[in-house]
Amino acid sequence: MIVASNQFQAQEIGRRSRRLGELIQGGSLFSISNGTAVAVEEQMDGVAKVRILQGAMAGKQGWVPNAEISAK
Repeated sequence: MIVASNQFQAQEIGRRSRRLGELIQGGSLFSISNGTAVAVEEQMDGVAKVRILQGAMAGKQGWVPNAEISAK
């Protein structure tokens, strides 16, 4: 799953923007493994701010499209 540093970049992920490569190279996006546990902190305009709960990125926050989040 691709995680963005802000909500506007997360919206670009959801739209499959042509800028994704540029955002990754600029350090604005990072990835976590599918199925990684996250806590949803807030939601707006089709994206959610999450706090990563496990793995190497545990404790880091970022934004993802709502469609990428599933309840378990």
